[in-house]
Amino acid sequence: MKILLIGTGGLGCFYGGKIARLGGDITFLSRGESFEIIKEKGITVKSEVEESFHTPVKIIDRLPANPHYDLVIIATKSYDVQALVSQLPESLLSSSYFMTLQNGLMSEDILCEKTEPSRLIPATAFVALRKSEVHVVNHTAGGRFQFGAYWGGQQKGFLSELAGLLKGCQIDTHFSENIVKMKWGKLVWNAAYNPLSTITRLKLGNIITNPYGVKLLRDSMKETASLAE
Repeated sequence: MKILLIGTGGLGCFYGGKIARLGGDITFLSRGESFEIIKEKGITVKSEVEESFHTPVKIIDRLPANPHYDLVIIATKSYDVQALVSQLPESLLSSSYFMTLQNGLMSEDILCEKTEPSRLIPATAFVALRKSEVHVVNHTAGGRFQFGAYWGGQQKGFLSELAGLLKGCQIDTHFSENIVKMKWGKLVWNAAYNPLSTITRLKLGNIITNPYGVKLLRDSMKETASLAE
């Protein structure tokens, strides 16, 4: 399987680095400082959960004419997706599958304007990562990776092959029959926990052992969930 990964933030470097380390045919696309440093130094993952590693990677700063990849992994920030998709060549939009790693479902909506919904593979990661340098990712918790079909009609053989590849690269991979529901669930959690932890400067364990903290979490989650109704 020939893979293009766009975005060299924490998620892209962590999961893409795992694929590259074990011989997957993956090419990173980045520009500027990230391109130069990762081209020279590769990717390093320092993990408190599993084995740390360093791997060289194949990286480009522009696409060739009429590129072909079986899978395009979009690992950029959500606010970059609109501009990115508008620049993707027709050779990718008409033949590749697209895996989206952003929180929420905006990325899928944007891609649906340019390609068939059956080509979309939403994914969500439950992992704590922090970049300490352009090419260095610190992994402090989690790692579970879930993906699924956005719309009916995708080839089951491709999804099965993809799951096998990810598992073979030591990624904690799980296929979801309702990935849209899973992404909504993560959005509801993030919308409640992230601002509360930022405002209080408390970790999750401290919040959920405090009755008032639990109430705030529940109320915030209910309010976010009501938007999906």
